[in-house]
Amino acid sequence: MDDQLKFLENLKRSKPPIGIEKSLGFMIASTMTQLRILMLRKIKEYGYDITPEQGHVLNTIGESEGISQSEIAGRTMKDKPTITRILDILEKKKLIERRSDTGDRRAYRIYLTANGKEKIAMFMKIIKEVDEEAFRGLNDKEVRKLEEILGTVRTNVEQLHG
Repeated sequence: MDDQLKFLENLKRSKPPIGIEKSLGFMIASTMTQLRILMLRKIKEYGYDITPEQGHVLNTIGESEGISQSEIAGRTMKDKPTITRILDILEKKKLIERRSDTGDRRAYRIYLTANGKEKIAMFMKIIKEVDEEAFRGLNDKEVRKLEEILGTVRTNVEQLHG
């Protein structure tokens, strides 16, 4: 995780080509990098050993216990090998357990352990803090409008690549 933080902080210091800063796509990507840095710093500050990706996967499992690896991949927009790697790490940390799917012995259903549920609570606390800091100065109406706009952009981009 420290390597990710160092890489992103170095990336943040580099200057983009002149004019690209006005591109909305670049602004969104740059903001995402800034949010990721803030999240990694918060995780490190609290002394947790979980990455944002692992937290996202844990939260997805928490929303639908017994979910399949394929469903996790779809909901988190990650490929299956990446999800397998993340699940392997989470299993080693004793945050999840894989159980054989009764309908398909080749597949597994994923469940949280008690420790996994605690990690989700911690992760969501960090998400809330990051959101509060990042969106300070915006009122509820502005936040809802931003959510609507970003949702439209995401839908447009998803439709382009199916």
